[in-house]
Amino acid sequence: MGNRTSVKLDKLVGMLRNKDEATRLNAVRGLEMCADSRVPDVLRALASKDPSTRVRYEARKAYEKLTQKPAEAAPPPKSTSTKEQRDGFLDHRVFTRRYGVSDAETKIKLIDAIDKTICNLRRAFTLLLKDEEDERVRAKFARSLGSIGGVDDIPAIASCLMDDDPRVRANAIEGLERLGHPKAYSYITHLLADSDNRIRANVIKALQSYGKRNLETILKEMLNSEHVSMRDSAAYCLAVIATEEHLPLLDKGARDPERSVRRKIRTALERLTREGSEAAKEKLASFSEQTAVFHIGSRDDFSALLEGASEVEDLNHEDTSRRMDAISRITARNDRKFVPMLCERLKEESTSIVSVALIDAIKSYGEPSTISTLSRKLSDEDPNVASRAAFAMLDLDFDEAAPFVAVALNHPSADVRGSVFVRVLQADPEMAIGQLETLCRSTKKSIRRSVVTCFQATGSTESALPFHERMDGLALAAFRLETDEELFESFAQAYADVATKGTLDEFFMLLAELEEEERQPDHSPRRGERPVVLRLAAIRQAKHKIIKRLPLTPEEVGTYAGRAEAQLRANLNQSRHR
Repeated sequence: MGNRTSVKLDKLVGMLRNKDEATRLNAVRGLEMCADSRVPDVLRALASKDPSTRVRYEARKAYEKLTQKPAEAAPPPKSTSTKEQRDGFLDHRVFTRRYGVSDAETKIKLIDAIDKTICNLRRAFTLLLKDEEDERVRAKFARSLGSIGGVDDIPAIASCLMDDDPRVRANAIEGLERLGHPKAYSYITHLLADSDNRIRANVIKALQSYGKRNLETILKEMLNSEHVSMRDSAAYCLAVIATEEHLPLLDKGARDPERSVRRKIRTALERLTREGSEAAKEKLASFSEQTAVFHIGSRDDFSALLEGASEVEDLNHEDTSRRMDAISRITARNDRKFVPMLCERLKEESTSIVSVALIDAIKSYGEPSTISTLSRKLSDEDPNVASRAAFAMLDLDFDEAAPFVAVALNHPSADVRGSVFVRVLQADPEMAIGQLETLCRSTKKSIRRSVVTCFQATGSTESALPFHERMDGLALAAFRLETDEELFESFAQAYADVATKGTLDEFFMLLAELEEEERQPDHSPRRGERPVVLRLAAIRQAKHKIIKRLPLTPEEVGTYAGRAEAQLRANLNQSRHR
């Protein structure tokens, strides 16, 4: 149990190194469910160091959730001093109560005291904002100053629009919106083109509050974005500012694959319906049906959705366990009408464990038409996902999948390259070896390295032993022609893994040639590529491996070596007589 937990944590930590923000966010959610004592330390470090504001925020929330202590019983109330009683008016409830029972003079004093306090706070906020290093505190200052400040505070808030942290910039926009002063308008219009989704959303909301219209173009662009966060922010704006003019945008958002986007669009339609919009009321009535059609593919399949409505919702839930449970329930239904929905989910899924479950579920229906969807995961950074997708495709329709699977042979993971190649080799040796021959001729070192992996996998897999005779000649040719120092040694070892007696004469011939070259008093590096002594070391190591693996008797080794020597002498004599 402890080992599995450790492995899980290591995998999640590996995901945190990914450049993709969505992957790191999924890792944070996984850490929250990981029962490992080291998780809080990981989250705490992530909350301060991750380059993404969103990831830092989610990491901090997860850390606080995991480390918060159970609430203690409230202590008995303390007796308050006269000063505390006097200053209690800062609580609006206390102020309202005292205001209601006071005479005019006391009311004026209360108001003056509040006015003086707010003025002092404004000055304090402005001064402290300049020197604050923590971006979370700066963000709070920027927004709160908008609530208590005035026109004179616009420059202080606007200075935060140039902050390096996107959250600070976003909160500064909210602060300027809260001020509600026309002078603030000019400071934020240029931020409509900002790449951060929250900043764009806050600008749109602020401009709307200032009476600016014709924001449909930017909202449409956001709804068309490939990034979920950008589409979600557009939907958030629409939930707040949408009018009947925005109904075409709401219609588009209602068909978004992300549940969070659709939920905000529904909120917008509900608000417009309450405000008396008949058109919004109609769209709201068909909202669920539209969602169903998106996932299932056609109105003919709507009944299937109604029967599995909870599965549909849970399949797009942000919680990993809910999505996993939905996949299990859908698979148990064994209804082919759910296949398009599973495929759509797989396109968007970034969590490895869920991707694997989706691949297995899709494969279980046995439909070759899903191969193109599965192929999207062949380049997944998680080796388990990539290899699972390749095997599923090959099992569904080998001939159809074969052209796609070539992608997996160039996967960064050696395990993926090796396992997929062996699987293809067993099904179609001609095609597999043909692909290997093509890859051997590549000018890219990374591709030739993948070839080494394929040879090594073939040598270490017992089921691939019958193919060694087909592979050894190709492996021998590959390492004889290899010019890269590192790969020459790797290819030599790969040849040793698949060598058969059929190519040993040629192998010993190469060994004899290099030994003869080494004996020359002034021998130069072979073709200027690698010193002979180093090439010899690699080949001799391969020789020992071959003798141990086959194994060969000393007499056989002598025979092969003798033939090589004899052939070498014949070649030398032939060259002298020319």
